[in-house]
Amino acid sequence: MDLLKQVLDSSNEGRAGHVRGTIRIAGPTTAAAGEARGQTGSVDVEAATDELYGLAPSEFTQARDVRVAAARKAGDRTAADALKKLRRPSAGAWLANHLVRERQAEIERFLALAAQLREAQARLEGDTLRRLSREGRDAVAALVGDASVLARRDGLSVSATAIEDLEATLDAALADPVAAEALRAGRLTSGLRYSGLGLSGAIASAPPGAPRDRGQPALSAADRDLARARQELERVLAQSKDAETAVAAAETTLAERKDVAARARRRVREAQEAERTAERKLRALRRKRA
Repeated sequence: MDLLKQVLDSSNEGRAGHVRGTIRIAGPTTAAAGEARGQTGSVDVEAATDELYGLAPSEFTQARDVRVAAARKAGDRTAADALKKLRRPSAGAWLANHLVRERQAEIERFLALAAQLREAQARLEGDTLRRLSREGRDAVAALVGDASVLARRDGLSVSATAIEDLEATLDAALADPVAAEALRAGRLTSGLRYSGLGLSGAIASAPPGAPRDRGQPALSAADRDLARARQELERVLAQSKDAETAVAAAETTLAERKDVAARARRRVREAQEAERTAERKLRALRRKRA
């Protein structure tokens, strides 16, 4: 535990999680003209990307191809090439993107909770960490329920695999700030996975130079070490809590057994006393008969 604290204290507070390698990026690459606002030539690639990832997966490919054709007709080949590279989201990724658009306030509260959870990990606040972990699990369950309701409202069926993908993505956002920002962007093309040793998944990127909403800097080796230490801390805290529960249960069981044994001893003494009393009465009766 002391070693974990040294690792955590030596790193910057408020930054958790890490990327082993990179998140796979499936997004437009554009020329310099208009990049500051995500626009290439006459086509606003940034706006088109956001619009496309708000569509149901079944509508994505056709809508993308329409925009590609429009960009080519306008003579903006760079934008057309960028849009053509966009990939249709998986069902689980679409559920996450849909939540971001339809339940923005709930998502922001969820991401704020995720930040508090990572802060509790950084500060070794065991009780707070356990409380926030429970709240995080409850929030994930609530958001998954909301996503299912929204899908049914829109006449879309949701598979068990899509739900599992969404749950994994939300869990990743709880654990890792990069995953949290990817979720917030609402452009996932596949579900995110976070294991404590790395983050995997794919998002559609903004054009190079375009502003990223609340983006994160690249994480250093120290941050990766910090993430591993935090993951280890969470595991140790969970084991410690399990051990405390087991000790309490054992103590309760021992106390109960001691109580049972004491009652048994009392019954033995009472039985022995009753036996002696009966023997005295028997002897007295025999003397009278004699």
